[in-house]
Amino acid sequence: MRAIRGRLWLAVLAGVLPASSASAQSGEVRLDFGAARTLPPAGTDAVEASYLLLGLSGQRTWAGGSLVGFSLAGGRPAGTLGSDWASGQVMGELWTDRGGLFDLGLGARGYAFRVGAPFVYETNTVELMPQVRVNGSRMSSILRGEVGSGRSEIALHRTDFVRRGSRELWHRGIVLENSVLVPRGLVVAGGGLYEGRAGSYKRGFLEWILSGPATVRVSGEAWDTPLGVVYAGSVGLSLSLWGPWTVRADGGRGLPDPLVRAPQGLQGGGFLGLRLLDLAPGPIGSTSVRVLEEDPAGAMVAFSLPENVGDSVWVRGSFTAWEGRAMRVEDGQWRLRLRVPPGTHHFGFEVDGDWYLPPDVPGRVADEWGQENGTLVVSSDDNVTGGTP
Repeated sequence: MRAIRGRLWLAVLAGVLPASSASAQSGEVRLDFGAARTLPPAGTDAVEASYLLLGLSGQRTWAGGSLVGFSLAGGRPAGTLGSDWASGQVMGELWTDRGGLFDLGLGARGYAFRVGAPFVYETNTVELMPQVRVNGSRMSSILRGEVGSGRSEIALHRTDFVRRGSRELWHRGIVLENSVLVPRGLVVAGGGLYEGRAGSYKRGFLEWILSGPATVRVSGEAWDTPLGVVYAGSVGLSLSLWGPWTVRADGGRGLPDPLVRAPQGLQGGGFLGLRLLDLAPGPIGSTSVRVLEEDPAGAMVAFSLPENVGDSVWVRGSFTAWEGRAMRVEDGQWRLRLRVPPGTHHFGFEVDGDWYLPPDVPGRVADEWGQENGTLVVSSDDNVTGGTP
């Protein structure tokens, strides 16, 4: 058992390598290489070691959160201690994204991991995640179910024999995740309940993401596991250098895993990343408002502003009763989709608390208080003007 837990520990190290995420940096294929130092948990046969790491990852996201992605990673010991390892992951999420209060989603993820001799450890898992999202102006909540299964195998290779063992893996759970926009960043908090082969798990987590010239992530988690209460967390820093190059450093304590049951340990490393291919589309259009879909009941309208226009961007208009609707950064643009009913509407943007109209906004007109607004006309006969269809 001590040897098996030592192999499982390296599965945690596989998560140290950067991977594309559903953020402004999505829509790309990237290569990351660097080095990491591991301090394995007590009670295992794993040893403290340094690794040279290499990873290839890609992800493509769409408005509303739908995405597909993959990652391949590998590590080789920098010295005589440790074992070679390799991992691969494919994932996807599909969301309805109708611009209303609720969206439905379905996610799937497949994962494979292998550690080399002398204790050859392999695991393969698959997970399905039905989800419901509640959309708010500055806050969104996701209720996610998780069902996963898999299989792990270990083989001890000696000169005259091979000893093998295997184990079926499974888990199920439910997670609530709340995201709140704050000045220059995002706060994510929530909790989850899990049931797996090893027993019951409870989880609470908090993460703060600070955006600016550099992206800083600070996270902390508390888990109630079959072996007792454990704590985990990490700190990460990511900085764009020049052109397609980025640099990243992070470290922390690994998370418990109700499915793979990997033990916790400490790890940290530094990485240099290179964007190989940009998969993101260009901006929504040359104008800040465009019609995406039309029907007799109205139109689905997309609003877009450059990411560098400000740190907090909202859309306000007669179609929202002048209530603010928060825009989100996707693929280097502030973006928002809204269902707009038939009629003549006036609207504008609020950037960092100030009213703002971009130069290309259609139908500029001053209201009774002298404030300039844009104009959007949506007709019930599918004739939509104001913006570029």
